[in-house]
Amino acid sequence: ILTTSGIATGAGGINFGNTLTTINGTLQINNFGFVTGFAPTYAVNSNLVYNSTGLFDRNVEWGTTSGPGYPYNVTAQNTTNLRLNFPNLNGNANRAIAGTLTIANGSTVLVSTTDPSTLTIWKDLVINGTLTMPTVAGGDVYVGRNWNRSATGVFTDNDRAVFFNGSD
Repeated sequence: ILTTSGIATGAGGINFGNTLTTINGTLQINNFGFVTGFAPTYAVNSNLVYNSTGLFDRNVEWGTTSGPGYPYNVTAQNTTNLRLNFPNLNGNANRAIAGTLTIANGSTVLVSTTDPSTLTIWKDLVINGTLTMPTVAGGDVYVGRNWNRSATGVFTDNDRAVFFNGSD
């Protein structure tokens, strides 16, 4: 497990270099942690864990839909409020992962507020916390395998569609 964290805003960043690093286990982002510059490559079955106990704006660690910055499994936990597409230095775009997205009880994943960004999950979607979709047409979610929503899970669809698009 590789963790990045800090004691103050802007103090806990890590740059993985241009195609220099592969995460074979878990990259965990704790309070004040972040990835800047270049993202790692994520191996099959690797994990990107958001563990920041509060608001976290996604950065280059989940910045693409292939290659470095394209995670396998993603977990939002420990009351993390993850904003995938909030106008920041990396802007709005479609997001995808090769594996499973898990949102723990008390945590939130906001795909976007006003951008029609899609979210593609090639394996399972596990909602024990909250998943909020965009409020504009086109910002849909695609699930490749299973949709699991517990009694504590909340899906705020904002009239967006859910597509099951996998062969599993």
